[in-house]
Amino acid sequence: MSSDERPRQALRMTEQASAQGRPSPARKRFNALVRRLENCRRELACWDEALSAFAGDYQRAMVPLLERYRRQQAELVLALDQACLVQKLGRRDRALASEIVCELAAPLIEAGMDELKPVYDRHSERGFDEEQAEAEDMLKAAAAESFGLDAEQLAGIRTPDDFFERLSEQVEREQAEREAAAAAAQSRRRGRAAGPRAGDKLQLAAEASLRELFRKLAGMLHPDREQDPQQRERKTGLMQRLNRAYAAKDLLALLELQLEIGQLQAGELEAMSEERIRQYNHSLAAQLKQVEEELANVVASFEDQYQLLPGGELKPARLPGLLKEMTRQLADDIAWQRRELRELSQPDALKPWIRRQAQLLRQADSHPGMSS
Repeated sequence: MSSDERPRQALRMTEQASAQGRPSPARKRFNALVRRLENCRRELACWDEALSAFAGDYQRAMVPLLERYRRQQAELVLALDQACLVQKLGRRDRALASEIVCELAAPLIEAGMDELKPVYDRHSERGFDEEQAEAEDMLKAAAAESFGLDAEQLAGIRTPDDFFERLSEQVEREQAEREAAAAAAQSRRRGRAAGPRAGDKLQLAAEASLRELFRKLAGMLHPDREQDPQQRERKTGLMQRLNRAYAAKDLLALLELQLEIGQLQAGELEAMSEERIRQYNHSLAAQLKQVEEELANVVASFEDQYQLLPGGELKPARLPGLLKEMTRQLADDIAWQRRELRELSQPDALKPWIRRQAQLLRQADSHPGMSS
């Protein structure tokens, strides 16, 4: 068993020992919080390992396919543009063809294929750059009117992603201001005569118990008090862990460290007072909330980075299967593109092709999750 596992095992043994008797609600909650924290930390570690592997596998499997998909998409744009130049089309079909060209070319130009701009401009009334500038101005105007973003905040907006980032910052700032104002108003209403609430007292006591535990451990681990060079080096590493844990208000890490150095023996938690256990529970609950938020942010960031629809239950162990499915879908899209290119090369197929593609684009607009 590794040195990292021994403290955790000791805490689990403590839980088992307390369960053999009749633990109080506070002790039951302590045990439950420890289990949930360990599970969340284990899942975060699994995510860290899985994301690293996924990024490498994605680079090898998906990036070449994405490049191939974009090249074929560009071929499709050029083929449709050429067909429009050499074949006679009615006004309605020509308008649909131009709409399709612009829809297909825009994301490719945004991805860096500037050579498609002349094609886009040929099928658009205003041209790509002018439309982009107009969209940027509209975003800025909407932000200024609806969300109160000032000129400095608007200056960095170039894309919809920039807009939503600034908007999120504004919403978070306004929410924090509202919460602070509400807390201040509540504090004024209570008045100093009423004294601190029970929750405030527990918070202060929990912080004091963390400080007490930190000072107790620091007294044991300070390397300057150690004469033996090897022990001094060991305690330097332990002291660094202690400082990191205390800075993060990581009570579980402090308890594990206390167990590791022999300051806390298995079974001693049961001898702690109910008041101290409640203080520890307060710290553990706050720590659990923070770790759960970190875990949720990891998942949300992953979904955003790889443009996945939110809502599915993503787990690290499922990422290899997810990548296989993404690869399969993209390979199917590439095969579909090849069929479309072959069909588009047949003169008699142009008009039906245009009408079918226009219908598919409108379906994709109505159901964004269906778009490739």
